[in-house]
Amino acid sequence: EIYMGDWSSDVCSSDRLPLLSEAAQVPTVHDLALVLSGRFDEYSDVGQAFNPEYALIWRPTSALTVRASLSESFRPPPLFDLYMPYSDVAIPVADPARNGEFALPIWHAGGNPDLEPSSADSLNVGLRFEPRRSPAVRFGANYWRIAIDDTVAIPAPERLLAAENRFPDRVRRALPSASDIAAGRPGPLELIDITRMNFGTVHTSGVDVNASITLDTRAGRFKPELSGTWVHDFTTSNPVDGLDVSRVGIASFQGTIPRWRAVASLSWNRQGFGINSIVRYIPSYHDVVFLGGRNGRKVAAQVIVDAQLSVDLGKMAGEQSPWKGFELRAGAVNVFDREPPFTEMALFNGYDITQADLRQRFAYVKIAKKF
Repeated sequence: EIYMGDWSSDVCSSDRLPLLSEAAQVPTVHDLALVLSGRFDEYSDVGQAFNPEYALIWRPTSALTVRASLSESFRPPPLFDLYMPYSDVAIPVADPARNGEFALPIWHAGGNPDLEPSSADSLNVGLRFEPRRSPAVRFGANYWRIAIDDTVAIPAPERLLAAENRFPDRVRRALPSASDIAAGRPGPLELIDITRMNFGTVHTSGVDVNASITLDTRAGRFKPELSGTWVHDFTTSNPVDGLDVSRVGIASFQGTIPRWRAVASLSWNRQGFGINSIVRYIPSYHDVVFLGGRNGRKVAAQVIVDAQLSVDLGKMAGEQSPWKGFELRAGAVNVFDREPPFTEMALFNGYDITQADLRQRFAYVKIAKKF
């Protein structure tokens, strides 16, 4: 593993401890096991971390599995956040320390090589249902809850100005004039530092669900599948934005969190031919002004359709054919060429880069050989 041009190392271990089995003939316990695992990481730039995970796996019946786990994790700052090139742009802003007067300071943006790692604690409780009498049917659901500390984010300039006494190194002003001193106000704004910083926590929870069925017919194998994610909460707390700020269903340049999303797919395979279609749905969410509050409008919902055709040349030509192992795939993303919906939050881009793709429709071809 390579990290930041220097070196890193990791050691992983896992032990499964059987507690009860079907032979014990305990009611509602087909199988019960405890899994203990851990990972030790050492990075030359950000130090060491040990992250354990504890999981309990319970099978009340042969068809139903329930798994609960607690874990800790450690995430070094991404290279982009550490070393993104600096950019200085003069952008107008109202200065609250000078009675809201118009100012044109330099906004200093970019990476921050002094960022610290983020850490997280997570809880997962999931179930999987696979009945023996109908092995083609599968259903799964998973509840997750995650708490992250020392998150990396881009501070909003107006938030820094509102809490200037807490971040004096990030707001630079000219020397106050005699009239400024007499009025008891600071000098004019010269620069606002919005480079990345560790500041705050994130608490989020939600549920993932998925269901699928495999149908073998004379016309081939069909597999419809449906999956979705519902976000109960995504709350940030930091000295800039404030305490318990909810970001669910609200556009954000730091990453929009829709309340829910769904993906439906249908695949067909027969004698080396395959067709797969996917429909992705993102519901509408509240729009905001750039680095500000809600503007009363919503970003439109998105329905994106993808399609793919695959051909296994080996199955078509026979096992002894020199084409054995060759596979051809061709497809298109955003088949109907849907445009990204407009959002005021994005300012110059005009669309939410965390939820949409400016390329719109594009096609691809892939040829692969398995050995």
